[in-house]
Amino acid sequence: MPNSIAYATLFQTALDEKITAQLASGALEANASMVKYNGGNTVKIPKVSTSGLGNYSKTTGFPAGSVTLEWEEKNLTQDRGREFTIDAMDNDESAFVDSASNVLGTFQKDHVVPEVDAYRFSKIYSSAVAGGKAVNSYTPAKSSIYSTLSDEIADIRDKVGDNVKLMVYMSGIAYKALKDSSEFEKKIDVANFDNGTIKTQVRAIDDVPIFRVPSDRFKTAYTFGDDGYAAASGALQMNWIILADNAAIAIVKTDKIRIFDPATNQDADGWKIQMRKYHDLWLLDNKLDTISISATPAPNAAVPTLSTDLEATASTVVGTPLTLTVAAAVTDGGTLSYQWYLGNSAITGATSASYQIDADATTDSGNYKCVVTNTLGIKTATKTSTVCAVTVSAS
Repeated sequence: MPNSIAYATLFQTALDEKITAQLASGALEANASMVKYNGGNTVKIPKVSTSGLGNYSKTTGFPAGSVTLEWEEKNLTQDRGREFTIDAMDNDESAFVDSASNVLGTFQKDHVVPEVDAYRFSKIYSSAVAGGKAVNSYTPAKSSIYSTLSDEIADIRDKVGDNVKLMVYMSGIAYKALKDSSEFEKKIDVANFDNGTIKTQVRAIDDVPIFRVPSDRFKTAYTFGDDGYAAASGALQMNWIILADNAAIAIVKTDKIRIFDPATNQDADGWKIQMRKYHDLWLLDNKLDTISISATPAPNAAVPTLSTDLEATASTVVGTPLTLTVAAAVTDGGTLSYQWYLGNSAITGATSASYQIDADATTDSGNYKCVVTNTLGIKTATKTSTVCAVTVSAS
């Protein structure tokens, strides 16, 4: 009878073999063999540099050169895990293997794979932007997508030459626009892709393979929490990433699958399975010129509408507070915020839809207004209320 360690090894090996094939970003793992991984959350990446050519001398011969090989230590920043319990009453030991395989396989396909893809593509974006790479702003349209994509590929090809293999990762939204274009059947070929890690048939443009990515895994930023991942506020939809096949190193490891049988599990009468995933991606420092990123521009935020505005004038007496109120709305799903002003000076802490003037003295008189801001992603729009001339009288 296999013990829990044997089961853990069985499941870990199977999951690691399947995940690369399931990932839209699986081809990025072709460079993982360059990495030294000895378990845990640390890997070592080789950095090689050499001297350039020098002048040959008939008297001294070849000029001396130098070769430097350094191993740069990197941490796998994505340390993610989950625990499951499979009831013992429903599963004897033979049935446990099938149940655990289904649970772990479903969990990996439905949750782990999309999250790893989302992290990798957003990490390429953030790393490229941090390195000073400009992002091309473009809204996919069937009339222009082929020429736009082809031009970007040609720009990268001009920098790297013909001997460097390029790949295109493309959102489902952009791919549909490309498929609907008149050039799709005429100029988009079917090609065999084989980089030693992934073997598949894909569409190709100018001999560059296109990998289609579900659009919800292809945003510029995500948050990763206790119940999976979600697109970050203000994240843009990427259209495509063009990059050389040696520009990034991606690695994912199923580290520490632990299984406790019902007799060992102290929390419940069932099999307890704990799975921990380490993964990360890095762009190589000298490969930024081999990358081109296109993203759809953020939609403009709608200007808020005021269903309740301020009156042009209002009055009170010292000791009797006066409350000013606005009511605002937007239809684009944006977030509203408020800032009240006395004259042209923002009132500290006055950031709700209502503001109370304490009327402690006649000096509280003045021109009051509220600026309502709608924030939609990275875009904002504002609406300023009517200016209310408030008079605070002595009596």
